[in-house]
Amino acid sequence: MTKKQEALEDCKRLWTWLAANIDATKHAWPEWVHNGGKIEHCTSNCPCCGYLNRLSDRRCDLCPLHNYAWKVNCVERGSPYTRWLDRDLTYPEERRVARYHARKIVKACEKALRDLLARRQKRKKEKKK
Repeated sequence: MTKKQEALEDCKRLWTWLAANIDATKHAWPEWVHNGGKIEHCTSNCPCCGYLNRLSDRRCDLCPLHNYAWKVNCVERGSPYTRWLDRDLTYPEERRVARYHARKIVKACEKALRDLLARRQKRKKEKKK
């Protein structure tokens, strides 16, 4: 498994958990080491940001979710992340909207993973030729 694939899978689990635990923060995810899990803390409590930090040039356009969940970066106005982050959980409708945007990020992770694995398969086939 590549680091990129690992980051996407970890990110998918994080956002699946956040969608199910809408009152929680990313910092509270049980899989972080500081919460008794096995995943080391990373920038912005985000496995994809952690992946970028391992690269020599931390550019948001290299984020594994770039063009899947957002066009510029996760903190751009109107992105699923900022829509989730700006929630006011005292209102039932806001809770529903926050859950919806967390699930959008999960779906973006799934699509990015499918595409990553498809590209890997294609390269393997091309090498065999």
